[in-house]
Amino acid sequence: MIVGRLLLTWFPNPPQAIAAPLATLCDPYLNLFRGLIPPIGGTIDLSPILAFVVLDLFSNTAAALPCEMPPAGGKGGPRVPRRKAGRVARWMGAKKGE
Repeated sequence: MIVGRLLLTWFPNPPQAIAAPLATLCDPYLNLFRGLIPPIGGTIDLSPILAFVVLDLFSNTAAALPCEMPPAGGKGGPRVPRRKAGRVARWMGAKKGE
């Protein structure tokens, strides 16, 4: 969406049916970085580069986080199907009896 918004800024009269919703969604995020990096020469805005770097940083950080959630019942640990749990229990019993 941000790439589409940036491409539409290159055209003098972009279609408002496309540009207005993209501006509504993307400009609040881009405005965070426009305050940090002023435009060069008054026309070239480099703040989207920083916006993409931060977005990539957060995406990679979120992908690196573990995502295991406890079951809805509130008891921790992974769920094991009953059939498999029986085999594992028998195997563990056999190991203890050695």
